[in-house]
Amino acid sequence: MPAYIKGDGGKIVGGFTLQKFWPIPVVAMMVVATGVTPEGGVDMPAWWPLIKPGVSGDPHSLVYAMLVVIAGLGYGDIAIARSPAEKSRLSSMYLGIYSLLLLFMAALAGQSKVAALAAALFSPLGHEAVIFLGRRMEFGAKPLYVPHENGLRVLDVLPHGPAWQAGLRSGDIITAVNGSRPAGKDDFYLLLHNSVLPLEVDYFSRAGGVYRRALLKAPGPGKPFGIVLAPEGGEDRYLELMTTGPLGRWLQKIRGIFMR
Repeated sequence: MPAYIKGDGGKIVGGFTLQKFWPIPVVAMMVVATGVTPEGGVDMPAWWPLIKPGVSGDPHSLVYAMLVVIAGLGYGDIAIARSPAEKSRLSSMYLGIYSLLLLFMAALAGQSKVAALAAALFSPLGHEAVIFLGRRMEFGAKPLYVPHENGLRVLDVLPHGPAWQAGLRSGDIITAVNGSRPAGKDDFYLLLHNSVLPLEVDYFSRAGGVYRRALLKAPGPGKPFGIVLAPEGGEDRYLELMTTGPLGRWLQKIRGIFMR
């Protein structure tokens, strides 16, 4: 979702809030000590499972049962210095590395109490580190969705709307409308509002790396052109985001209580 976001230094920049939710099946392993393999069961090799359960008794008499439950997986992030697709790929890589490290530490947790403690600490702290680094990379880098010296930066385009059909995409730079450069985004929106005939739009395509010209046709009555421009920096409505995750905000509250 496109948004105007207050960045470092109080400047308003364009960006995207990224949120997705997926229902996923989670399989929990239950261990039962019995001397008989139940009907339909399969004898497991000696090395199974990789993470040994803390159950007393003969390991050859243990029966493993799978309990399947449905859980929800949520993903939230922001994209300021990169496109949503670029930021999603980068976040996926970081989360993948975190997951592999956590899996490795969980496998070692059964070997010693120190390894178990390290895995328990790494689970929340590593996740906080992923959130912190991801957001600091966005706020610390040069923002993408800000006005350009050569024209107006496009923040987002409604799929299949008039602007989309004209070829405009997020990140493009509009250099001229009907041969003249708009004075600002308010001037551009006024041109759209007053247009009856198609507008000739010159723009630089960020994806293609070339300058293009297209006709922006007026939509039907009551329908939008489907284009949002990047903020100019002085807007009074915006989102203000924190770079810390839930654990970081909780620690800040605790610190504030003790510092009173």
